[in-house]
Amino acid sequence: MMRAGASYSSTSETGRTPVARRVLVLWAVAVFAALLTGVAWALASPIGSSPDDDYHMTSIWCPPPIKDSGCRTGVAANGAPTVWVPQQVAVAPHCYAFHPEIPGNCTGTLSGDQLSQTERVDTGAYPGPYYRFMHMFVGKSVMASVVVMRIVNVVIAVTLGLLLALAAPPVRRKAMGWAVLGTCIPLGMFLITSINPSAWTIMGIPAFAVAMDSLCRVETRTLRWANGALAVTAATLAAVSRADGGLYLFVALGAVGLINLHRLRGRYDAFVAAGLAVALGVWSVLSSRQATMADTGLGRPKTQWAQDLAFTNILDLPNLWLGIYGIPGWGMGWLDTAVPATVWIPLIIIAGVLIRAGLAQATWQQRTAAGVILLVCGVMPVYLLSKTGDAIGINYQPRYLLPLFIVMFYVLLRPARDSATPLFTPKTTRTLVIALTIIHAIALLYVLRRYTVGVNGPLFSFSGTPWWWTKSGPGPFWDWLAGTIAFGVLAALMTGFQRWGTVAPDPKNPAPVVEPAKAVPAP
Repeated sequence: MMRAGASYSSTSETGRTPVARRVLVLWAVAVFAALLTGVAWALASPIGSSPDDDYHMTSIWCPPPIKDSGCRTGVAANGAPTVWVPQQVAVAPHCYAFHPEIPGNCTGTLSGDQLSQTERVDTGAYPGPYYRFMHMFVGKSVMASVVVMRIVNVVIAVTLGLLLALAAPPVRRKAMGWAVLGTCIPLGMFLITSINPSAWTIMGIPAFAVAMDSLCRVETRTLRWANGALAVTAATLAAVSRADGGLYLFVALGAVGLINLHRLRGRYDAFVAAGLAVALGVWSVLSSRQATMADTGLGRPKTQWAQDLAFTNILDLPNLWLGIYGIPGWGMGWLDTAVPATVWIPLIIIAGVLIRAGLAQATWQQRTAAGVILLVCGVMPVYLLSKTGDAIGINYQPRYLLPLFIVMFYVLLRPARDSATPLFTPKTTRTLVIALTIIHAIALLYVLRRYTVGVNGPLFSFSGTPWWWTKSGPGPFWDWLAGTIAFGVLAALMTGFQRWGTVAPDPKNPAPVVEPAKAVPAP
């Protein structure tokens, strides 16, 4: 007779390969779904659709220093330096920006060969490496170049997310997924898949926080090296894209340090990674003129501090914070691409559900860290706007705060212990994933409608639209359908990473096993 132990061993041995194969397939599906979702958003709008894209496209075609960019330069009547770039680069957004009733087909009437003079170019306001990197993808066709750059950003985001998930403790992966899903629809999706430098800041700051948090938790040398490298890479992305990205590195580092105070002893690799991030942050802040905002305000003449205006801005802060969900007044693109209430109202409710679940299981360090991040998200815009003499709604946009909000959600949602109970029941998780999939589908549909036919056009007109990239091949309907299905699959997998494989128990801190109660007969 075969012993029970031998039978178990045989079953275990034969079951390893199918389980490992299933896990590998699920990871591959998640990566493909993430790429497909990103590409769908990258193709949903024409060139020039992200904020200040005329400035950023020109700076990519003629990266700083402009005298060494290879572009023809000149001087404007006001003495400002100018460059000559293709007409589609300099003028494209202006034919439809701020006019949501005008679709993006007007960009096709502009020349990709004829040059136009513009002073909308970076001469030191931003860190230069982002523009120089994107310049490598400039080709003969302006439209093809922009599509390639957008897809490059999609690949960077997906690769970074994949590596972070692989290098993180498995129990933290759901927190990563919920933090992204709870904050990045619709604004984050639109910006990450654009050529706006904010894309790298939105990727880099949360990725830096997650990598540093994992670095303070993992024990093996391989994972520590991996998370250290990811932390420095993410910090570099944030630092070279925007000066406030360099500033946010300090905020993220402080939050991660606070929630890992008990794990910092002997973590020399974490201190090295933190030191490199600090150096990158200091360089970013000091190397661009954005650093002068603390003294001059948001690029306008310095005015006398207005106490009443500051108080008004404090009271109106929720308007700025909730702008990441597309509330009225905070559309995507040039603030002219609005989404309906069926997008932003459910997203605010879901954000509340996530925050409540996070607060219920968070330690005091996590609550304090999240509170500090929220405080920064209030003090910084109020100070800058009040110093300039502006009210909330002018100059300062929600996209500037989005990286910190992602970090705040992660800090609250990450389990304090490996044996922590799940945030939600399977039923609640399914409900949230279905709701997010529907919300995402509506948001993507409205973006496509705005640029293909204009906001006055039919919502479901997917054939013969005034604007699309090509007249042959997959059209806007297939873009919307592929993006919708891919996002639904991705959301389901991002919130179920913990169930993809078995995790070896820690003998020093074994996870408690909860079994259903059984009736015990009376003696």
